[in-house]
Amino acid sequence: MTIGVVLYDDHRSLGRSLARLLEAEAPDVEVVGVTGDPDELERLVSQLLPEVVVMPLRMAGPGGTAHVRRVRSVSPTTRVVLLATRDDETDLYRALRAGAWGYVGVSDAPATIAAAVRSVCRGQVVIPAHLAGTVLRDLGDASPLPLTGVERDVLGGMERGETTKEIGVRLRISERAVHRRVEDIFSKLHLVDRVVSGSGSARSSEENEAVPASAGGPSSRPGPQGLDLTTKGTVSP
Repeated sequence: MTIGVVLYDDHRSLGRSLARLLEAEAPDVEVVGVTGDPDELERLVSQLLPEVVVMPLRMAGPGGTAHVRRVRSVSPTTRVVLLATRDDETDLYRALRAGAWGYVGVSDAPATIAAAVRSVCRGQVVIPAHLAGTVLRDLGDASPLPLTGVERDVLGGMERGETTKEIGVRLRISERAVHRRVEDIFSKLHLVDRVVSGSGSARSSEENEAVPASAGGPSSRPGPQGLDLTTKGTVSP
């Protein structure tokens, strides 16, 4: 299956450069449009219905979060991957709230961006590992449904990079119970409908730190296991 991608960057030359790099790196990714104009972005997405739009989080004008909403309004099935720097990380949860599916570093290798594109097409939300706990905690603070003390303890473990086994040992609960708590967290944060099973939200104790993004496959049952925790140059569930 070829994944149709529209690239949006207010520096159009950068978008064209990324298009060449992505297509050279990933034969399964077809860049169907490149634009630096927000109105043209809306037109391209409406006409082409791409699987993914890749765009910077920070740009001139209203910014990436507003453009995420525009994309979602014309094509709810199109998934947005944001390119950002560490300075943008405090805004990430707003973009997720707006409907973004993933985040990778603006200077990350084309292979990493292509892996994120594939992951969101499988229904997986892509967040860097070092940000997962912080982002989910921010979302939890804004959630109308407060997180329990145990749920916040689980988030704290994710933020520190603990495995599910380590979280379970610390909290004196089973790994299965940890996954149930993560499922509850996702449900409260309204992210559960945007992820599918196929990888672990917190790293499972049996898993390696990094595995190919193409490992596993989507399931029809919604659940929190679709959160990808990305590290430099890799995507690890």
